[in-house]
Amino acid sequence: MGVMSRQDVLRADENRLNGVVRAFEEIALASMEESMELHLVLQAIGRRLIELLQISRCTVYLRRGDGRFACHAGWSAAGDMGHLVSRLVSGGDRLTKEAVATRKPILAKDAVNHPLTDHEAMIHFGVRDILAVPMVLAGEVIGVIYVDNEDRDHTYGTAELATAQAFASLAAIAVRQVELRDELDQHNAVIQHKNQQLRKIATISRMLSDATLKGADTDDLLTLVEGFLHRPVVLYSADLNVLAWKAPSSLKLAHPPALPQRARDLQVVRQLRSAEDTSPALLPSLPAIGSPHRRLLAPIVVERRRVGYLEAVEFGRPFVDLEREILDRAAVAIALQLQTESRRAESEAQARSDFLADILNGERDSDSLRRAATARGISPDGTYRLLRVRYGHGDEQRHTGRARRQGLLDLLSERLDLDGLVDTSIPGGDILLLEERPGIDLAERLEPLRPDLEAIGVLHLVLSLPQVGLVSMSAAATELRDMERALLELGARPQLLRMDRAGVLQMLLQDTGIGRAQEFAVTLLAPLLRTDQNDVLIETIRVFLAVNCHIRAASRTLGVHENTVRYRVGKAGEAMGVDLNDFTDAFKVRLALQVHDLLPPP
Repeated sequence: MGVMSRQDVLRADENRLNGVVRAFEEIALASMEESMELHLVLQAIGRRLIELLQISRCTVYLRRGDGRFACHAGWSAAGDMGHLVSRLVSGGDRLTKEAVATRKPILAKDAVNHPLTDHEAMIHFGVRDILAVPMVLAGEVIGVIYVDNEDRDHTYGTAELATAQAFASLAAIAVRQVELRDELDQHNAVIQHKNQQLRKIATISRMLSDATLKGADTDDLLTLVEGFLHRPVVLYSADLNVLAWKAPSSLKLAHPPALPQRARDLQVVRQLRSAEDTSPALLPSLPAIGSPHRRLLAPIVVERRRVGYLEAVEFGRPFVDLEREILDRAAVAIALQLQTESRRAESEAQARSDFLADILNGERDSDSLRRAATARGISPDGTYRLLRVRYGHGDEQRHTGRARRQGLLDLLSERLDLDGLVDTSIPGGDILLLEERPGIDLAERLEPLRPDLEAIGVLHLVLSLPQVGLVSMSAAATELRDMERALLELGARPQLLRMDRAGVLQMLLQDTGIGRAQEFAVTLLAPLLRTDQNDVLIETIRVFLAVNCHIRAASRTLGVHENTVRYRVGKAGEAMGVDLNDFTDAFKVRLALQVHDLLPPP
């Protein structure tokens, strides 16, 4: 072969350059197609480089985050060979390192024995000579192309090396174009996904708000939340006691999947309950204590107070971020519903309280009273009792004001099984309107509550006679006020005073005055109290008078012999200078005992 003229060399260089440009044009156009995936562009790069260099095999590697290179495509004269090389990684061998360091093609002839190559890999793939061509973009090596001729020797001249380097640099631009397009597509997909989530959250928030505004109760809202999440949801009180729950029917749960009692003492749960952050928190599964599922727990906050928690339980598929947002919105909706219910109840209670105050002050005529009572759910013809509550005072009282009254109402509602109590405030206390129920003695049920009532600051309770209808309540309230005043002036011990047992005492106090009544009782009973060290005599005459002075009945009540009763009654009468078998004397002693029972211990 003769020596090529300069013109021939220039023409050959031009042809190679044109070939590189045409190959790049094809690759560039392919990279701009939205449907063209990265591995297809890399395949095209490998195929076109094989054609340009007239060799038989090519693999294309791209840089990973750790600095090494992963094979993404392979092409040979027989076609796509990506399935054979897709798991290969390079970068640890000296050949690749030198190509990356110099940013120039590196040729390793006799690759099986060459000092720069991985000899085992060369033997495995039957490599004769191998050319490593770096893909350089803006001074950075983003990938490496390896080419070789597996079936025959091939001479890599200076022109071919330049062609390989030029094409690899242009191909790097196309690869970056595809990567940027993919990144943009991923970014757009993330934005689109977030927008979808935001639209879904907005729809769910609107549904929850609409339901709340239309008067949905807690049960209705829980049904909505369970429908959104398709998971069990549990509503807890602030103390983590279950208030309500819902679950998909497909789970066939007979009981709420509530947080076990033992879990409530765990540090993670205590931290959640004390944390200032009110966003939903993820509780891990705790199978050792009976909680095998993860839980999302969202605090329910009303006026900066945690009044409860809303929980979703992870049955089946794992939680996703959207569920956290949904649960948070649902907790806000339930907080709004609870706040609305609370304010409505407070408003209704205030209206009933004002109505009771009007009744007690006699400020309504009969017709107006009936209309107002009916409007507030109070029967104008029912049978009622008034309970006047007097609170103690002093620095030792821990319960005061609104909290004290609410404690009283909660206690009476629970223990007396009374709903919708009507109350109004008075100086130093409250007055309650209690509805009489057939077969239930309110006074007998109030007496055992005295220790609990005293614990919240109650000093005296005065219970009126039953009143039919509401018209007579003003007079009954006046009687209670006068009797309470007498108790306070006497310095009476804390007690429940029943007006149905205090009629005679009431007359005595009205006729003689508090001071003279007290003097009368002390004078009559003092000799007996000095004699009766163990209160045996005074207890006996209490029973004796209560059974209308019948010896046998008193004997049965006290559990002693009739002669013992006669002896004690006689001795008590002798001490006081009265005959307890005489009606007048017995009446005097009965009055004295009623006054005495009001007085504080000596």
